[in-house]
Amino acid sequence: MVTVYRSVIRLRKRLVQINSNIIPTLILRICNLLLAPERERKKLNSEVRDCAIFHAGVYACGPYCPAEVNIRLRHHSLDCIELSLRKLTKCIEESKSSVDVALFNIACPELMIALRNEAKKGKVIHMITDAKYIEDRLNFTDIQEAMKKGVQIKRKTTRFLFHHKFIIIDKKVLFQGSCNFTNTALRGNCDNFLITSNKRIVKDYVQFYEDLWNDIP
Repeated sequence: MVTVYRSVIRLRKRLVQINSNIIPTLILRICNLLLAPERERKKLNSEVRDCAIFHAGVYACGPYCPAEVNIRLRHHSLDCIELSLRKLTKCIEESKSSVDVALFNIACPELMIALRNEAKKGKVIHMITDAKYIEDRLNFTDIQEAMKKGVQIKRKTTRFLFHHKFIIIDKKVLFQGSCNFTNTALRGNCDNFLITSNKRIVKDYVQFYEDLWNDIP
């Protein structure tokens, strides 16, 4: 397959060099069609495509790992809650400039620490959450510390619930799923999120988040 691909590349280059009046445009189009799947494959391979699964009451990693689970299996499966959570905190820590958070409920120590630390470094950390929920938590140390370190928090007032659950890293990578980032959700409930850098999808979320942020006083 690689040999065929390279041959098509060479043929296409040669055809471009030859007078177009002699070589029909149709042949060039055929070459482009033959190369299209390879271009699409390279595009897909460059995208971030991952997921994280949180199983109810399943702890396949220490310190929550049951004694009967062989140590060789720890941190090596979708059952590893700590590994799933680490996918997000690692992405936050490796962000270049910004993290945009839209969550109904956020009370996960690991996530709050990661957001605070990146805000201290001068990165733009935005968080939108439900107004009723955040009002009940304004006296909590984690929220106070986050605001002191530079995390910008806005409250969305609605007759219903601000029930979004997504995080955007550097306006390039999207975390979208079912879970609120609380200990109950991550270490108790059945939850999940997908991770993607698909440009079309991320672009729509970025635009939506910016509109949402700007609409809130």
